[in-house]
Amino acid sequence: VAMTLRQSHALVFELLRRTNPTDTHGALRAIGDFLVCTPYPKLRPGLLTEAIVKVLPGIRSLTCLEALDAATHQASTSVVVIGAALKREDCAEELGRALFDAIGAPPPGLRAPTFGRRASP
Repeated sequence: VAMTLRQSHALVFELLRRTNPTDTHGALRAIGDFLVCTPYPKLRPGLLTEAIVKVLPGIRSLTCLEALDAATHQASTSVVVIGAALKREDCAEELGRALFDAIGAPPPGLRAPTFGRRASP
């Protein structure tokens, strides 16, 4: 089952590399479905991280918007996909590392969040 899940992810990631908007939109929707139902904690670490890294370019495109109606389908679908990932409590550590490694460390003086555990005072 793990090999089939990895192969399915690889196929969808390949669709994201294409320039056809229909392929890209379908691939993002598939990643969203994967993020909801794939048992990532039972698989080798890294697959969830790869999924997040593949979706982040759509999120980054939102930083240059002047109006919400100018958002592309890829950007709005990327937001939904990241939202699905953030609902996963069972893989909060990998998700936190994936997001903070992809966007960079927190600014000086700001502590990185402690996903899934309490911060010590």
